[in-house]
Amino acid sequence: MSGMPLDAAAIMSTVLEGILYGFSILMFVGTMWTLTHKNRTQAVNRPIATVAILLLLLSTAHMIVDIVRIEEGLVKYRDTFKGGPPAFFADVAQVTFVTKNAIYIMQTLLGDGVVVSSIFAC
Repeated sequence: MSGMPLDAAAIMSTVLEGILYGFSILMFVGTMWTLTHKNRTQAVNRPIATVAILLLLLSTAHMIVDIVRIEEGLVKYRDTFKGGPPAFFADVAQVTFVTKNAIYIMQTLLGDGVVVSSIFAC
């Protein structure tokens, strides 16, 4: 098999995800500021604020699970799996893998739901 080893890919993807997570926080702060700046509490668009908070919570959970997965694959279980860390990251039955993908699906459904509901609201 050619290409990047799975352990190196996991490290690289988590680092890149961390950078994008920083942008996500910046965008969340900008969204909340835009929604609340010069508005009374009653004038804030609560559904959009709720979705923004949920997306931030889901992206934070995704980042945490990725960090735990890296720690498990490279430190905790590095000698447990025959084949080492690449074998760990190739095992799709790992709880962290399933959790990470479940969070990703929830993020996607939430974001797509907002887009679809905004189309029908017009």
